[in-house]
Amino acid sequence: MVNNKLHDRIKKIFKDKLNENVLEINCIVKRRQAYKVTCKEKIFRIDLEKRYLQNINEHILAFNSGINVAKILYYSIDPPCKISEWIDGYVIKTATNEIAAKFGEQIGKINSIKKDDLFLTFEDAKKRNMVLTPDKKFYIIDIGGLKYSKSVVSSVVICLLWRRGIIKNRPKKIDLFLLEYSKYCGNTKIVTIIKNELNNRNK
Repeated sequence: MVNNKLHDRIKKIFKDKLNENVLEINCIVKRRQAYKVTCKEKIFRIDLEKRYLQNINEHILAFNSGINVAKILYYSIDPPCKISEWIDGYVIKTATNEIAAKFGEQIGKINSIKKDDLFLTFEDAKKRNMVLTPDKKFYIIDIGGLKYSKSVVSSVVICLLWRRGIIKNRPKKIDLFLLEYSKYCGNTKIVTIIKNELNNRNK
């Protein structure tokens, strides 16, 4: 979390003016729209706040588990706001062999995290969410797609086939992704199931 001085500065800033320039640090600011609550909307808002806090906790869990995501510097629930460290690098527009392997490593690490009988999964594999730093470190800068699921197969297949993603159903890139994925996911048998699902969808 941020130090007390920065925390006090954030509290004094109107939420519509909150950005990285005002805070005078390099960071990523994400906000959710704050709104007034009537009696009928109260349950809906509570549910939104619960999901938002859950996402914050999963982001922190991912960071503490060694997954390459931006460190959270500050967050608030009302209004919903998350400030993360700035990752210096460039957005990945297409996956090289090296990037496909690095992506597989990070998704494998995410899927290795369990809560009871559920696996942590990630589906939001848009290109704009992926950054490569000058020292060739692969980061997922927007981790909002984290959620727990009974199976990892569907989420991995989405990452590999999604036309807006970085793999986009290219066989060689998929093989490199799965090779690294199998080293970190904690269940090598799942790779065979993923390959079978990919084959079925490509028929």
